[in-house]
Amino acid sequence: ASFAAITALTPPQTGFMISNDWNATGAIETNLSVTVNGALRGEQITYDFVNSALRRQESQINGSPVDVSSAITAISFQYLDADDVAVNTPHLASSAATIRTVVVTVTTTQDLQSPHSTGDAVSVKSTIRARVRNRS
Repeated sequence: ASFAAITALTPPQTGFMISNDWNATGAIETNLSVTVNGALRGEQITYDFVNSALRRQESQINGSPVDVSSAITAISFQYLDADDVAVNTPHLASSAATIRTVVVTVTTTQDLQSPHSTGDAVSVKSTIRARVRNRS
């Protein structure tokens, strides 16, 4: 493909864009939607972290970002190449093209206002590795 499947957002923003050429034109077209398995899809999805909210916006589907979670206290993304080496400047197209894995580390804190709360804040940190498929 002639585009990066994942591109980090330009600092100081935190997040990334996923691109998928649903209509197989060889380019990402953010001005159209495509029906895939009966559902409308945009060719670019942006995930960003603003204040305590992880948000998602799909081109031509969401007019503005939609909150995925508002219970996150910290989040970080690390971008790795095919050899699991950190990609420097993953927001630049030339570097983004080498991204094969995204490591996401999320920290959440229990809502002390919840009726199920013990009264003591509990922080949970989780890390996941997501591999970009169909890339050499």
